[in-house]
Amino acid sequence: MKAILTVLLVIFLDLLGFSFIVPFLPDYVAHLGGSPLWFSWILGAYSIGQFIMAPVWGRWSDKVGRKPVLLISTLGSTLAWTSLALVHSLVFLLIIRFIAGLMSANFTVAQSYIVDVSPPEKRTANLGLTGMAFGVGFILGPPTGGFLYLLGPAAPFWGSALLAASALTLVIIAVPESKNKIASRRRVAGKSLVEFLKDPSLRGILLVNLGFSLAFSLFQSMFSQVSILQLHFAPWQIGATLAFAGVLIALTQGGGLRFLVKRYAERPLMWVSLFLCGLGLLLWGVSTLSVELLLALVPISLGGGIAMVLIRSLLTKSVPDHEVGTALGISSSLDSFSRVVGPLLGGVLVSFSAMLPGLLSGAMILLSGLLGVILWGWKSKASAEPAPAEASES
Repeated sequence: MKAILTVLLVIFLDLLGFSFIVPFLPDYVAHLGGSPLWFSWILGAYSIGQFIMAPVWGRWSDKVGRKPVLLISTLGSTLAWTSLALVHSLVFLLIIRFIAGLMSANFTVAQSYIVDVSPPEKRTANLGLTGMAFGVGFILGPPTGGFLYLLGPAAPFWGSALLAASALTLVIIAVPESKNKIASRRRVAGKSLVEFLKDPSLRGILLVNLGFSLAFSLFQSMFSQVSILQLHFAPWQIGATLAFAGVLIALTQGGGLRFLVKRYAERPLMWVSLFLCGLGLLLWGVSTLSVELLLALVPISLGGGIAMVLIRSLLTKSVPDHEVGTALGISSSLDSFSRVVGPLLGGVLVSFSAMLPGLLSGAMILLSGLLGVILWGWKSKASAEPAPAEASES
């Protein structure tokens, strides 16, 4: 458990530093003379880099072990944040954000590490803790970054560099190689994305992964704009509602999920959570009152928080141990692809109607869940997933 807690702290520090830039990046780009188009390029550069390299890092961690990849990734983050604190130009910001995306492997490899050291019956609950660490980092990071920006444009970057250096130190001195070190170094070639899609047992879960990621990216990227257009929200109201959703997700992944997976089979639980999230997104699309938005955020946060963990947990249980890193890398690549496409699609939809992002994202999740049930089945075979009773001991 000590190793898991240490890795969770690494994730938290990484995401806390990453989220420092969220509130001030638009102003910072404008301060450097950039247009909204420049902002969109800089925002997308990180996800494009991550989309390219996430499967590579995942496969490499299967071959050489998790710790070396964590070391390289945290070192890359430290250097990237330090560079941004020292040099201030639009082109340099764009290049470094792309390189940072290429080097970003912490979350995927940390999840692979936790899969390695967790017994199957505790895997989902422990993966939920990574989501909680992610969520808490994003709850605390933006207000902290906004405060640091008041001290000067370079201050948030120095803060992020310090946190990344702290994470690097933790990996060096406190993270042992995972128990699958020997197995992970077997010279077994991991599947490519095409090979994964050809596997009938993986096609369904990857389809659900893509549909959920694209829909949730559409929700996240368009939430502020839709809130302004439909509800006339001020920035503080947008921040407060996002914090409300973040707290719900963190509580769900950190505690509620552990309770649920002890009592219910994971695959039906995933389908139900997708259904709840889809309905919540549809309600978000038609919300014109604050109370309607808050009601919509409850199923979105609870259903989405459960689904995003179960998708990855079930994916790791569908591949051999020596392909877990590759599988999670491909999942991260799909997430990154969605973070590039989601804002672009959302911008087009909002130009027609502010309701469309919610309606389309809700329909997308419901449809991907339905297709997933058709391709993958409502329940798994008894041998593929531990019965809930087996997970009663924590």
